[in-house]
Amino acid sequence: MPATTFTSTTASSDTAPGSVTAIHITSFPTNTSSLTINGSVYGSDSFPVGGILIPTDDSGTPTVLILVDPTNDSNPVVFTFTAIDNAGKESTTSGTATISSTLLTTISGTVWNDADGSLNFNGSETGTDANSTLYVNLVDGSSTVVASVSVAANGSYSLSGVPTNVTGYKLVLTSTATATSPGTLPTGWVNTGESVDASNTATQGSTLGVIELNTGTAAVTNQNFGIEELPSAGSGSSTVVNNGGTSPVTVPASTFISTTTSVDTAPGSVTAIHVTGFPTNVTSLTINGTVFTLGNFPVGG
Repeated sequence: MPATTFTSTTASSDTAPGSVTAIHITSFPTNTSSLTINGSVYGSDSFPVGGILIPTDDSGTPTVLILVDPTNDSNPVVFTFTAIDNAGKESTTSGTATISSTLLTTISGTVWNDADGSLNFNGSETGTDANSTLYVNLVDGSSTVVASVSVAANGSYSLSGVPTNVTGYKLVLTSTATATSPGTLPTGWVNTGESVDASNTATQGSTLGVIELNTGTAAVTNQNFGIEELPSAGSGSSTVVNNGGTSPVTVPASTFISTTTSVDTAPGSVTAIHVTGFPTNVTSLTINGTVFTLGNFPVGG
């Protein structure tokens, strides 16, 4: 504990030419499991009945190391002590020294290439930083970034010094260390969703790139962000015999890939194509037996 805990509010003092040379801890401090003074360890059952004298400078600041283990990390530890001067005389009034501790924890997880979009970080998928700079920002309930860490090349991240027993925080996947909401991912990448284990009890929302966060006293682990690299559409062409009139022409399947195949980064794979608009110079289009014209072609393709 900081030695100045005994003097930060009011220093111990003596009238000149006298000077303070020690303090006398008169009782075992409250909310304490163990107390270590200059290497000697005390418990409530072994603390001397007459207390302990600790050498100080002339302000009453201890000159030896004092360690304390709180019984309850959420509550303060309080010392009661008197001051002793260079004549060996002890103050008739007592002072108090209070130390409050903040228990901290860690948060860790992975940004992974969710190639199948399942939100299940399976064995064939790997962590990634999208070949760019990504950050996971810890944002508190007042929308202030309280911590930020860059995502490693393998997708892992870890935040330390996180307050315990808080609610209303969130983790944000973004491209800047100051953002309080998810931003645009590197070109060609999109969010798929989040995978959160039970060490985080917060109810998750629907915003992609955000993990709602509650902390306890234990480490929060496996707070994972799923992202995916988009596939690339192929192109092609073909020449066929057209009998004219209203006779339909069969489109060779290779027309869609004869120049460039559609591809996806492994372990992802292309499973379909999306015809986004009615083709040019076409009266009717038949797909797997269903006939479309310009008038009934679906707006969404």
